[in-house]
Amino acid sequence: MFLTTQEEFTDNAYETKNNRKSEYRTYISPGVSLGLDRPQTTMNLSYVPTFFVSDNHVQDNRVDQYLTSRGTWNPAPYIRFGLAEDLIYSSDFQAVQDLGSRRTGTTPYLTNVGSFEAAYLPPQGRLALSYTNVVNQQYVTNPDNSLTQTIRADGELTNPKWTVGTSYWLTRGDFDISSPYLENNLEARVRRTLDPTLSGTLYGLFTYHNSDQATAVDYILGRGRIGPTWNYSPTGSFEVTGGVDVLSPQNSPSPLAIAQTGTQVRPSALVRWADGFTYIGIAATYDQSYQANFTSVVNTGLAFTRTAGLMLTTTGQLFRDLTASLGVNWVENDYQLSTINVGSGTKDRTFNIDTEIRYYILRSLSLTLGYNFTIRNSTDPTAGFYENRVRFGLTYQFDRF
Repeated sequence: MFLTTQEEFTDNAYETKNNRKSEYRTYISPGVSLGLDRPQTTMNLSYVPTFFVSDNHVQDNRVDQYLTSRGTWNPAPYIRFGLAEDLIYSSDFQAVQDLGSRRTGTTPYLTNVGSFEAAYLPPQGRLALSYTNVVNQQYVTNPDNSLTQTIRADGELTNPKWTVGTSYWLTRGDFDISSPYLENNLEARVRRTLDPTLSGTLYGLFTYHNSDQATAVDYILGRGRIGPTWNYSPTGSFEVTGGVDVLSPQNSPSPLAIAQTGTQVRPSALVRWADGFTYIGIAATYDQSYQANFTSVVNTGLAFTRTAGLMLTTTGQLFRDLTASLGVNWVENDYQLSTINVGSGTKDRTFNIDTEIRYYILRSLSLTLGYNFTIRNSTDPTAGFYENRVRFGLTYQFDRF
């Protein structure tokens, strides 16, 4: 169990380009986390309601909800069933955990993700079948609420030298306004272990996206990547894979429906580096590829996305009772399809920096001081904004077991 109280100041409460409004906020978050670990069963539940008090207007006061639950059951050797549930009811666009999300402002939204998986897990591989249900609901005029359902099958064979896997998933997306769609995805991956520190990966993805409405774009997306992973120390690893993404529209309902009507071939890459030094931990990532955003809170279709991130955290070896973190993230979305939320050819660039210092007065009681800065530049003249946030909080944690 824990209790967090936090004071926050923002100079742009609605994340707007014009008519910026500052706001002092008070957050009170009582939280509970329960866990069960048995030989055949595990269960974890976390629930955090957040009471939000605004100094501007009483009608701005609200209660946000965050719920996470996980459960597994192993009725026999190598057999596992799993359930998962994630629910967010919030008014903070950063709770979407997508820096490039077009969901800004203070109007609440709800996202509920539920899934079930049945898996066979022998020592030589894995077979699994899963179902995932995603509900997005926005509390605005004429909302484009969505229901997305996915059935997925995974198979993998492994030995000390080789890992070979494939996955197929079928997704059905329904919207209140946007075009419903059916999407087929096939993924293949091969991993070769050369020695305990070095391995190579070959990856491929094929997607066919078919919309119900004739005015929406159908497309085929292909991806191929290859590259090594180097575990150069017990705490350090470096991974780089590169290749190409190919986007091929299958129809042209309107010149405004898609940014480019012909087949597009673009470089695709992923670079990851992580290391845990004595006094500081470092994690850095860069990725560029086509990303589908149909299941996001705000449907922005398909985008060619570049992301870069750096996270620095201190360890207990530096200061016993003091920890600090610094996160820097950048996202560029080049939107390929027109939706009710964004036009094709629109490009957004969003930069975010977040830093926090936490001081432990007692093992269960800590003070935090943080700062967050977000800026978005866009070819859409209405989408750009910048925001500064300063926060100060107190957290008490009580562990019963």
